[in-house]
Amino acid sequence: MKNKCHQILLSKIEKNSICLGIKKGYNIGILPDNLYKLYNNIVIRILRFIGGVCLLLVFTSYYLKLPIILHNFIIIIGFIQSMQILIILLIKIIYGIYTLKYKSKEFEVRNSPLNQYATQIARIIYCAKIGCAVTGGTAATIAAGASFDSVLEAAGREKVFVPMLGSLYKSVFGELSSHTQERINNIVNSTEANSDNNVSEMIKNYQSMSDQDRLEFLSEINRELEKK
Repeated sequence: MKNKCHQILLSKIEKNSICLGIKKGYNIGILPDNLYKLYNNIVIRILRFIGGVCLLLVFTSYYLKLPIILHNFIIIIGFIQSMQILIILLIKIIYGIYTLKYKSKEFEVRNSPLNQYATQIARIIYCAKIGCAVTGGTAATIAAGASFDSVLEAAGREKVFVPMLGSLYKSVFGELSSHTQERINNIVNSTEANSDNNVSEMIKNYQSMSDQDRLEFLSEINRELEKK
């Protein structure tokens, strides 16, 4: 009975330590206080939202459906937004590493005496926050490159980022092997052959129909086209 009570007590202590560690790690900022206040200012947040929308329009090429007069404006704002994301990402990484290395007391959870278990959990949670920032920054880097290419294209120049990214991919992963290329070609050829067979079969079926069936068939096609 005594051992059972001891195990229950230890379990409660561990759960409490986990909660304390998660709370501590989550509440430690990955931006300097002054920059955090500026970053979350209501005016800056509105500008970030507008920049995010422009960046999304550029990244999806949906801005091309808008009036031409807005194209350059959207591209430039999207590019500025992507640069802002990259700068904030670098600050987060540098400040996060600095905090882990030189501000160890920030992670200490004290409930007489120092709770080492909760302190380590706080560090792990903080590292996870930095990792999420890096992951988001990768997408921002690609978006920034796409925006930069759009600016160059609008100025009548050759794209730079996307071709460079393709060359980097080839240098890391290599080009397709001859065997893989042959398999792809076989799949494409077989798909085209199946498509031709389906068309031939459809023609034969249509020729074998009665006049009434042909009329109903064509009427059905017209109804489908009108829906689209």
